[in-house]
Order: sequence, then C-alpha cells, then structure tokens
Amino acid sequence: MRNKIYWLFSLIYTPYLLIWLTLDTEGRKLLIEDIKCNSHNKAFPFKRSLYALRYLYLLFADSYFHEIVNYRARNCKIRHFFFFKHHYFTIPRDAKIGGGIIYNHPYSTILNAKQIGVGLRVKNNITIGNKNDDESLRPIIGDRCTIGVGAIIIGNIVIGNDVTIGAGAVVTKNIPSNCVVAGVPAKIIRINNPEHV
Repeated sequence: MRNKIYWLFSLIYTPYLLIWLTLDTEGRKLLIEDIKCNSHNKAFPFKRSLYALRYLYLLFADSYFHEIVNYRARNCKIRHFFFFKHHYFTIPRDAKIGGGIIYNHPYSTILNAKQIGVGLRVKNNITIGNKNDDESLRPIIGDRCTIGVGAIIIGNIVIGNDVTIGAGAVVTKNIPSNCVVAGVPAKIIRINNPEHV
C-alpha cells in the first residue's frame, strides 16, 4: 500500500519537478525567495530541508502557491502541458514581480501591475490594475510594500518602497516611500523614519 502511495505522489508531482528543473536561474532564484517567505510558518515540517522539498510541500499544502509557481514558470514551455489549480489569485504573465511574495489568504486578488519590487505582502480582495482598460496605465510598486484587505490601486502611478496601504484604501496618485496611507481616496496618515524601520 505504501509503495502505491509513493508511486501516485511521484506521478502527481512529476510535472512540478520538471518545472523546478527547467526554470532559468533568475526564475528559480525568485521562486526560492517566495518559498522562504511562505515556509516561515511554525507548522512547516521541513524548515531546514532542500528547497525542492519545501517547494513540493507548499504545492501540496497551499493552494495559492500554485499561482506563484505558474507565474514564475511563465517562460517554461512545459507549463502548458499540465493543469494548475486556480483559486482566484491572479498574476498576469507580463507583470514583473520581485521575489519574496508573502500572501495571506489572497482570495479574489489581482496583481496586474507593471512592476512590483521584492517582499510584497498582500491580503484578500485586492485589485491592482489599469485605468480605462489601457494596459500601459498600470501601477509600479516598490520593495517591501504591504497592501491591506480590499485595497484598490489603479492607474499609471508609482508607489515607493516600504509603503503600507490600509484596508479598503483607494490609491490613484503617486505615494512616496516610507509611509502609511489609508482612506478613499488614499491619503498619507503617517511617515515612517527609514532609520528606525
């Protein structure tokens, strides 16, 4: 019985292992950053294991991680030969996103930005998108930004580094680095001192 289970698991995960092996150096580096950021949970059983084992565990235990893998593997031709689970967490293939995406139950979240830096943290019901259905009018978001539940970020705007966007905020204008914004429309409610961050 045990051998049958291992055989079944090896069939299920073979495509994912092939993607892991065929990722280019940059894609694998970014995926490893995503794995590090999303395997920090104390319940995670393989904290000191190989990244490939952590990768398989996250695919098995975290349905949203599939979208991250699907996005990171967007240039792998093998990706077209098998099915990725879809759980209403959408990352368009032409977005440029740095490593270390941290997501907390990102149901109904769309990351349709032109560019997003490293260490993005997102919640659920977030919309990052274009203005007037023009894909050239999409936001650029800096490094280490946190976006709260239900936030909307639209248009050809620039969000700086280390910005926290509050729950339900609607951002349609540029936001400088090291601040907290909230409200509709979003306004700066606090400026953080970068020396103390």
